[in-house]
Amino acid sequence: MGVDNDPAMIKKAVLEVKQRGITKCIRHMQASGQSLPVDDGEFDRVHAERLFQVLTQSINPKLVFAEMNLVLRSSGRIVLADADWGTASVNFSDNELERRLIAFFAVKLRPNGFAGRQLFELLKSGVYGDLTVEVVPVITWDFSETPFCEWLPDEALKSGVATQKEVDHWKRELTETVRWPTHCTSQVLTSRMYT
Repeated sequence: MGVDNDPAMIKKAVLEVKQRGITKCIRHMQASGQSLPVDDGEFDRVHAERLFQVLTQSINPKLVFAEMNLVLRSSGRIVLADADWGTASVNFSDNELERRLIAFFAVKLRPNGFAGRQLFELLKSGVYGDLTVEVVPVITWDFSETPFCEWLPDEALKSGVATQKEVDHWKRELTETVRWPTHCTSQVLTSRMYT
């Protein structure tokens, strides 16, 4: 079962399931993570990936986590994976600008850009037999596949965090880097904590 509060995401997920021909295996429903419309202990496994970084200030992550635990069987397994955007790193010639843009992304463009580093504290509030935390670096070779290609520099410009000259330099250098052979391409490194 897939759950999302956004009806557009549910529609997209349902379409993908139909295209893959697995409608009998998976169902999707629109619901709040703070109040799942299922019975307590209904699931053997609960998996949330990149959820906590997008929870708005009005949603208490501890309540979402408590709800996950409520629907999980006592012998079940919970897996949380999220990004710590504060640790993202882009291979760019101007280190000061790169750090400024990454900090802006983590603080202003994500409701909680530091969710990955907070997962362990969240998990400590549960009762688990085994607790494993893994920090997994994610390397993206294609700059255009990242939120740093257009969205970040455009928002930084609108917010006065970067000048037009800096944004042009950022886009030009990193777009040109993508055209290089794989062993020389631009690198975006983000740490995600899997628990």
